[in-house]
Amino acid sequence: MILTIPNYKYQDSTVMKATGSFFVFMFLMLLLPISAIPQPSVDGFNVYYGSLHNHSNVSDGEGTPDEAYNYAKNVAQLDFFGLSDHSNLMNAAEWLLIKTTANLYNEDSVFAAFYGFEWTTYFSDGHVNVINTEDYCSNTSPTNTFDGLINWLNARNGAAFFNHPGWDPFAFSEFDHFTDSPCSKFVGLELWNDHDGFSKYYYNNGYYNNDGNKGYFDEALLRGWKIGAAGGDDNHTASWGTATPWRMGILAPAKTRSEIFSAILERRFFSTLDKNLVLSFTINGNEMGSTILGGSWDIEIQAFDVDNEIISDIDLLKNGVVIQSWTPGLTHPIVSGNFSCADGDYFYARVTEADGDEAISSPVFISGVAQPPLVAITYPLNGGIFTAGSEIPVFADASDIDGTVALVDFYIDNEPIGQDAIPPYTTTWIPVIPGTYYLTARATDDLGLETVSDSVLITIDPFQAVLSVTPLNIDVAAASGSAEFLVISNTDWTALSNQEWCTVNSSGFGDGSIAAVYDANPAAASRIAEISVIASGLPPVFVTISQEGLQTKILNLSVLLQGLYNGNGTMRPALDETGNAHWGADIADRITIELHESGNFQNTILSVQDVDLHTDGIAVVEIPGNISGNFYLVIKHRNSIETVSALPVLFSDSTIEFNFNIDTQAYGNNLILMPDGWWAVFGGDVNQDGIVDTMDLTLVENDSADFQAGYIASDVNGDGIVDTADLTETENNSAGFAGALYP
Repeated sequence: MILTIPNYKYQDSTVMKATGSFFVFMFLMLLLPISAIPQPSVDGFNVYYGSLHNHSNVSDGEGTPDEAYNYAKNVAQLDFFGLSDHSNLMNAAEWLLIKTTANLYNEDSVFAAFYGFEWTTYFSDGHVNVINTEDYCSNTSPTNTFDGLINWLNARNGAAFFNHPGWDPFAFSEFDHFTDSPCSKFVGLELWNDHDGFSKYYYNNGYYNNDGNKGYFDEALLRGWKIGAAGGDDNHTASWGTATPWRMGILAPAKTRSEIFSAILERRFFSTLDKNLVLSFTINGNEMGSTILGGSWDIEIQAFDVDNEIISDIDLLKNGVVIQSWTPGLTHPIVSGNFSCADGDYFYARVTEADGDEAISSPVFISGVAQPPLVAITYPLNGGIFTAGSEIPVFADASDIDGTVALVDFYIDNEPIGQDAIPPYTTTWIPVIPGTYYLTARATDDLGLETVSDSVLITIDPFQAVLSVTPLNIDVAAASGSAEFLVISNTDWTALSNQEWCTVNSSGFGDGSIAAVYDANPAAASRIAEISVIASGLPPVFVTISQEGLQTKILNLSVLLQGLYNGNGTMRPALDETGNAHWGADIADRITIELHESGNFQNTILSVQDVDLHTDGIAVVEIPGNISGNFYLVIKHRNSIETVSALPVLFSDSTIEFNFNIDTQAYGNNLILMPDGWWAVFGGDVNQDGIVDTMDLTLVENDSADFQAGYIASDVNGDGIVDTADLTETENNSAGFAGALYP
C-alpha cells in the first residue's frame, strides 16, 4: 500500500510525539546490544514486539530486502519482522530473494525473520498480508478474487491478515465484507497501519450501518471470523520499525520463528500504540486467542509498561460492547471479575495509558457450553450396614464429557473425609459413633465446574469384636521353615505358642496374619505346637503346627570284599569256630560306612557301624534326613583296606545308589581285580592301620601257628580258621603295597 501525506505529522492522538527527548532515547537505545535489553514477560510468556507488514524495493518500497531485515534487527531492534511486498509487483526470483534473506537473518533467541507477500487487488477485494507460505500468489486467476485467495490459503500452511480495512474507498467488495464462510487461515486484522492508528482502523463504523457503530474488527468477529488484534507498519520508506512506536505484541515462550509463528496461529497477540506496553487477557486461565467452552468464568486483565507509565483505563468488551470498565491509575494493574460466557460470545480487553496510548488484545472465543462432570458413589451401596471401628472403603465413578476430572472429594454428612485425584477414585472412612450417615462425593473438572453425587445412606452399628484364624492346622516337614495363619478381626489380638521350637509374632490389630517360625525336628517322631490367639471379650482360638519327624534317606551300596569273595560277584558268609555263618547265611559280614565333608575330608559327618553286607554285595543304610549335600563315602571292614569314593556323592534325594564294583568309583582306583573280572576291596589289613604289611603278616602267622579259629580279624578269608590261605592273601597284598588312599 502506498500512502503519501505531504508535510507528514502523526495523525492519531495516541501516537508518541516526536520530541527531542525521544530521539535522544532512540540514539541511546541503538548503542545497546540487542541481548542487553530485557524481555518483558506476563502469564508465563515472553512478550515480543515487531511488525509483519513491510515493503522493500522488490515492489514499491525503498531499500533492498537485506537492508530491510538488517535495519529491523540492528537499528529498530525488533524481536520479529517480516517483508510482504505486493505479490503482483514481484517475480519468482524476487520471492526467492525475500525468503533467502529472511532465512539468513533469522536467529533463534535474537531475531525472528519472517517472509510473506501482500495479496493486492485494486478497487475490489482489498489487501491481505500472507506469511510463512512456501509459495505466493498474485491477483490473477484463480486468485483474482477473495474467494480464490481463500481456496489458495486453505491448501497451504500459513497465516493471513486483513490489511488496513476501509483504506481504499473504491474497494466496494473489500474482503466480501466478511460474508464468506470464515477461513481459519485468517488470524488477524490490522487496527493500525502505516501512520494511521486506532482512530481510523478500530474506531470506525465498518461496512455496516445499524449495528451500533461496530468497526471492521467487531464486524468480522460477529460474523464468525476468529481473528486477533494486529497492526502493520506497512513501511515503504526504509525506516522499518522506527517510523512509529506502534507494535504488534506477541506472547510466546521463546524468540524463535517457530514459537512466534505458533503464537500467531493461536491468535496470542495484541495491537499496541506504545512499543513496550505489556498486556495479558485471560478467561478461566486461558490467554487471548483461546477458544473455550461457555460457563461462568473468571476474567483477568493485567497491563504494564516497561517505562512505568500509568494505566488509566481498562475496558472489557463482550461482542464489541463494553461491559465493564476500570480506572486503576496504577503502573501494573490487575483487574478481574466473574462473567457469564455463552456459546458464540467473544471477549477482548482494551487498555489506555495516561498519555493516551492504547492497546487492544485479541479475543477469547466462546464455543459451546462447558458441561459439569458426572459423579456417583459406587460403594457402599445405599442402605449398607457396617460396624463402628471398621474400615469402610468408599468408591466413586467420575467422568467429564468435555474435559477431565481434576479431583473427587468425599463427605460424610457434608464433612470432608478424603479426596482422590486419580481414578479409581477412593478413600477410606473409619466410623466411631453408631448411627445413620449420608455419604456424598463432589467431582471438580479441569474448568472448575463441580457436581455433587446423590447421597448414599449407611448405618453404623455398635462395635462387636470378631476373631477368626485359618487354617486350623498346618502340616509342615521336618526341616525348619515358616507358616502363615490368616487372621480376620476388627480388634486387638495376641498370639502365643506353647512350644519353644515354634515362635510367632505376638500381637496385631484387625485383619492380619500370624507368622509361625519353626525349628527343624531332630527326632523321627512328629510333634505339634499349639498357638492360641486371644482377643478381649472373645474365647481364644487355637490353631496348630504339625511337624513330621525326621525322615531318613536310604543308601543302597554295592561293594565286594576280597577276603570273602566267592566268584561271580558274590561273597560267602564269614564263619565262626563251629563252621557256621557268624551273622547269618545271607550276611557276608558287617561293615562301617562313613560320610566325610567334601571340602574337609578329615571332618566326619556321619559314621554308621555294624551295617549288614549281604553275600550279593548289597548293604542298605538309613541316613538321617537332615544330611544333605556332597560327601565322600568311606567303607571300613575289620580286616580290609579302608576305601573312599572317587568323588563326593550327592545326598539330596530320598534314595542314593552307589557301586564300588568298578575301580573308577574308588579314590585312586583303589580296588583289586578278581580273577573273574569283578572288583573288590583289598583284604589283609588285620591291624587296621591303613596298609597291608609285615605287621599284618606277623599277626596272621602267629594265629596260624597257634591254630586259632573263629570269627577273628586274622581269619582274612573268613573260613573260621587262621591258616596258610589267610597268610597267602595277606602276603600278596603286602607285596603289592596295598593301602588306603585319601583325598
